[in-house]
Amino acid sequence: MKNIIENENINNHTIEPYHFKVLGGASNISEKEETNTVQESPVKETKIEPVKVTQSEPVVQVDEQQNKFIEELLKKSDELSSNIIKLQMQIEKQEEDFNNRLQNELQRESQSAYEKGYQKAKR
Repeated sequence: MKNIIENENINNHTIEPYHFKVLGGASNISEKEETNTVQESPVKETKIEPVKVTQSEPVVQVDEQQNKFIEELLKKSDELSSNIIKLQMQIEKQEEDFNNRLQNELQRESQSAYEKGYQKAKR
């Protein structure tokens, strides 16, 4: 696969791997497996501190993923709102152009009708 960013310029960019969103059901399964492994171990091992740390890490990871997901949603909503504003501005500009063309055509037709009536009256 060809890289888009050349090796000389790679230091100028921030490249992060893509992380897939963990669905609610999948995280519950992994938590259940962790609790099952803890329950199967002897009582002495459940009192060890590292076991408690491993149980709290998935919650922190899910919170970080939720925060990233929320930030991405906010960015997308900002982009969409800016696009809507741009579209509204374009519509207003097109309406203004249409009204200007309409006024020009009305004036031109009015002048043409006046000239025709004037020439007819002259005859």
